[in-house]
Amino acid sequence: MRILIEQHAYKYDLVKDDLWDGVSADPDGNVSIDYVGYFYNEKNGHCVLILPRVLLEDVNNEERVFVEHKSVEENGERKDTIVSQGFLPEEIIDPDAKVAGDYKLSKEQRKFIREFAVWVYRAIDRYWKSICSIDGDEGRRKRKGIHRKFVPVMGRGALRESHTLLDVILALREFRKDNESFFLTVLREKTSGFNKINWARTVSKSPMVMVRGAPLYANPINRRREIDFDEELFVIFYSILEYVHDEFGFESLPNPGFPVLSSVVFQHYLKGYGKTRLKQIKGKYFSDRALKMWDLCYAFFEHQYEIRIQSKKQEYLLAKDFQIVFEAIIDDLIGEKVPDGLKDQGDGKRVDHMYRYYGLSVADGEENPENKVYYIGDSKYYKKRTQVGNEAVYKQFTYARNVIQWNLDLFLNDHVPEGVEFHSGERKLRNDSTEGYAIIPNFFISARMDDDLRYDHPEITLTEKDKKSFLARQFENRLFDRDTLLIAHYNVNFLFVLSLYAKHNPGRCGAWRENVRAEFRSRIRQLLVEQFEFRVITPKADTQADRFFKEHFRDVVGRVYNPYGIRNGFEYYSLALRKNDASSGLDFTVENNRIIDLLEHGFVVSKPLRNLGTPPESVVKGVPRNPLLVMSSFNFENAAKELSKGAYAFYYASDAIKAMQAAKVFPCVVGVGVKNNPEQVHTIFLFESGAVNSLKAILQVVYLAEVPSQVAMFHYKSEGVDCAKLSVVQTGGSGQHWLWRIEKWVPV
Repeated sequence: MRILIEQHAYKYDLVKDDLWDGVSADPDGNVSIDYVGYFYNEKNGHCVLILPRVLLEDVNNEERVFVEHKSVEENGERKDTIVSQGFLPEEIIDPDAKVAGDYKLSKEQRKFIREFAVWVYRAIDRYWKSICSIDGDEGRRKRKGIHRKFVPVMGRGALRESHTLLDVILALREFRKDNESFFLTVLREKTSGFNKINWARTVSKSPMVMVRGAPLYANPINRRREIDFDEELFVIFYSILEYVHDEFGFESLPNPGFPVLSSVVFQHYLKGYGKTRLKQIKGKYFSDRALKMWDLCYAFFEHQYEIRIQSKKQEYLLAKDFQIVFEAIIDDLIGEKVPDGLKDQGDGKRVDHMYRYYGLSVADGEENPENKVYYIGDSKYYKKRTQVGNEAVYKQFTYARNVIQWNLDLFLNDHVPEGVEFHSGERKLRNDSTEGYAIIPNFFISARMDDDLRYDHPEITLTEKDKKSFLARQFENRLFDRDTLLIAHYNVNFLFVLSLYAKHNPGRCGAWRENVRAEFRSRIRQLLVEQFEFRVITPKADTQADRFFKEHFRDVVGRVYNPYGIRNGFEYYSLALRKNDASSGLDFTVENNRIIDLLEHGFVVSKPLRNLGTPPESVVKGVPRNPLLVMSSFNFENAAKELSKGAYAFYYASDAIKAMQAAKVFPCVVGVGVKNNPEQVHTIFLFESGAVNSLKAILQVVYLAEVPSQVAMFHYKSEGVDCAKLSVVQTGGSGQHWLWRIEKWVPV
């Protein structure tokens, strides 16, 4: 087995015997391979594995592998220190090389390389299968990046030696596929007569009772199905296949009926007993096929065992650009299908990963589909500690700007009235009242080798690179501005996602997807809280929030946003102010105090939040306000459906007002929305079903031109509208039909 690493510059003379024809050196005598995968070199009979460059790490301007780190504390801070510089890639071309009689690589390192090769093969193979069904230019483009021919098969012909676990696994599976009749024949011979009564043993050992002159045996003895010495090899063989399926995600092969070892027993076999037991039973098998099966089983337990496997002249599975495979891995694990125009954007750019998840300001425990926003991700497949380039950062900011415009176009192109927050299944990213924009979660996710080379570490971590986040803005202190965009940078264990993708277990993938989405949200929240101070504000009793924001537009724009909506009849808004940054010489103390002082004239302002998921009413209580009538955000038909059950009605505004005053439940509304001869304005007050004291809406049939249009945000014109749909009163004739909703109504 020979090991090369993607894109590392080797001296040509050192590796020329491990390359295929057509590969040549550059003017400096170096050669680097832009492929990842596996191929058989027919010139020397070597299996060559080209491993991903994510194994590489720069140490003192040299690329090295198996570098060991240790976290130490210096002056109260944790610092990463290199305790072993590992090996140059040239030193591990032959992983079984010895120095002074000892292996250069440790047993664990050699084992890792063999298993890593299997996972890389499985991931590329699954990616290949996933793109085979893609039609058109995209499918052809992706398939061009994978070079594939069949891998080892057993049989007669030219033979070669193999030392790789990948070879053994593939040969085991191929042997099972090519010898199905052999297994069925053996099983038939072993089970013939199964469950037939053994009369000799029954008569001699089972109690007999005479019934009507005839013997009756209550417990006849059958032939029992047991693992016997002769079929133990087949049990081991199928136990290996089941282990390979469970551990590496290879497709399950049918078992005609042989029992398999339990996972606990099989672990004992993996620790050395497998080789011992196979040696003990080898003398029981004489046929060519049984001996080949024994060889394969033994090779599985002892990777160094030399078996003879048939090879075609050329065998390979190679990915031309493993970055594309890595993108597919991450997108399969965290992404989802999104509407047209989002991933493939109008300016020709294509986003790696996108999915909908709960917004950053949504209170914990109140997650629902209406509160979801799009998360934008870009996967990076670099050497360890490589910095993200400026071009990648710029593109990622552009992706977010395009998503914002796509969202606004849904509302603008369909002429959706202001005040409508939802349309075509999407929440508007811009508040009409504050003109603030929702925060678009944006992140890089980089492949990183686990320090302990473990496949079972699923965590994502903040990158150890110098630049952990990126901020684009036109104004230093306006988080909710359209042009303020934040990118976080995280690492994911490459070994974990590689094996998870290769196994293709929908249950495990789905569980990790949900966990990692929640983790991204939590970590981006933490990053925001580190850079901005968040508070909750709610209007005082005599404050009209919309009017306040318009009057003080330049002071609040980009700093105030409404992610909470109306909660229990009260308005809550989010205030974000930039924290001081001593490293950049930025001090916002004076500006932030001025803004807080201004807002306190019209709002109750909370203390700074520790967590963005804090429910707003838990940090500041809404203040009862004077009654206000505002237009409903839904149209007339939708309102009719919502308010049609059990509504109460009054024919005239004056009658309704008198009834409300008499009930001493609601304050008088004369002069607010209903003014100028209220008797001539046909007003219907709609109450919540079964709750006379809960006013839901007001329907006005207006025959006067004096009703101020500036307070209405929507109107519905029609001839002869049948208002009986509302289960209230029949109103006829033509006119303007206005639907009002009570936004704030406080009992007195």
